[in-house]
Amino acid sequence: MKNNKVHIAIIDDGVNETFYEEIILEKNIEINSELKVIERIQYDKYAYSHGSTCAAIIKKYAPNSTISSIKILNEATKLGNKAQLIKAIDYCIDNNIRLINLSLGTINFRDFDLIKKTVMKAYKHGVIIVAACNNMNVFTYPASLSMVLGVRCYYDINIQPHKYYYMPYSFDGIEIVANGVHSLKTISGEVRESSCCNSFAAPLITAEVAKIIEENKDLELFNIKRELYKRSINFDIKQELIPFYPRIDWIEKAIIFSSKNFINNFPSTAIIEEFIIKNFTLEEGINEVIEILSGQLDRITEVDTIIINMDYFKIENCKNALNDLISFIEHHGKNLILFDDSIIEKWVVPSKRFTLWSSSLYKSNYTSILKKNRTITIPVIFIHDYNDSMHLSFVLELQKLFKNDGYCAIAADSLAYSILYNVEYVPKEDLNLLNLIEDTYNADILIYGTDDNYSTEIIADVKIVLNTQKNECIISFNEDDFSVTDIIASLNINKIYETIIKKFSL
Repeated sequence: MKNNKVHIAIIDDGVNETFYEEIILEKNIEINSELKVIERIQYDKYAYSHGSTCAAIIKKYAPNSTISSIKILNEATKLGNKAQLIKAIDYCIDNNIRLINLSLGTINFRDFDLIKKTVMKAYKHGVIIVAACNNMNVFTYPASLSMVLGVRCYYDINIQPHKYYYMPYSFDGIEIVANGVHSLKTISGEVRESSCCNSFAAPLITAEVAKIIEENKDLELFNIKRELYKRSINFDIKQELIPFYPRIDWIEKAIIFSSKNFINNFPSTAIIEEFIIKNFTLEEGINEVIEILSGQLDRITEVDTIIINMDYFKIENCKNALNDLISFIEHHGKNLILFDDSIIEKWVVPSKRFTLWSSSLYKSNYTSILKKNRTITIPVIFIHDYNDSMHLSFVLELQKLFKNDGYCAIAADSLAYSILYNVEYVPKEDLNLLNLIEDTYNADILIYGTDDNYSTEIIADVKIVLNTQKNECIISFNEDDFSVTDIIASLNINKIYETIIKKFSL
């Protein structure tokens, strides 16, 4: 008989097999502080642990699953480090473990790059990660990544414990809101309820994913997400799930098509080649892209993403050509980024591994949820000039200087292209997005750049106006309803940073 059991690794503080009704562990290991993988011995199998509760929740809703325990958290402090987490995920990849339940993560920006690299590796190997959002409900790695199923908790006495909401296109990347309160029976027969927290909502979704994989072991992550959506409380048969995410954390190497020389103005390490489109007008332009791609099959095997700059062209009238493009890109296993200026009502929804980012989709998804603009509670730096590449480069350099000094600085810009540099896209007409960004991140400071005039909608603590013709900048500090202005006779970013730091004790 074929074995359809799904192997699940619980990365936590260790699963003690007999605190709840007995669980047989396939593997029971620990990754210690020296990053050595050791068998877990000399522990109390009857003692309570967080990992034991996660295992009991999974077994309650997916009894046919196989459980392994990977202990990385210290028993006394309940703390681990990113190196242990990375080692644990690598262990799952190397040992063909299909599904990971992760009740931990980091909100420390210094940890993000290394964790993302490992999560991307797991994703490419077909490992599914279900991860809990931090209990502060702020941007969390890996839960907020598009390659992960991020979960947060809710509790509603009127909703059954195994039910959940699927939140497509969630701005913080947490797509599932699930119950964290579950009735569990201990080995002595006592019934205990888990607490309502994100880390006990995640195992419910891990169990749901396990059941989906049992039915079809070859499903890609997006199709698992699609199936989760179909089984959710808020499923709407009229709303097809599109593989769209607010950030392009999935891009590694790309080629770009543009009607102008993009790379010179916006150099990016992710872009390895640019093709200039001669007939970049609607349907003709898209067909030219397909023609070039068809003749560059060897070249496109080197990349994971195709970028098309259609920034000033509406594409409603060439939907057939656009759908042909999506089908072509999907067939070759690539992702798509569109810098477009239109709202597309109906997209072709791919069935294979495919991820999409579109500036029009971004606007349509997030401007509708914006609340009335309110004062931002963290310091805001506004950078303005009339040269696209100048203000964006200043945003990036200023963010780097703040980060080097240990500040969590979030960068945002009015240019859609800014997403290529891990910058949040905030269109000039949608400045309320800055409030959403503040709510999403555990940030110390927010830096926003634009080529538009300074908006009174933004109450900035620091306003920087760049003048490339005079090679100078004007810095205004908002202090108790009056401004103090300094003029720096150069565009030296280090001098600008020193002036800001000197003025404020951040």
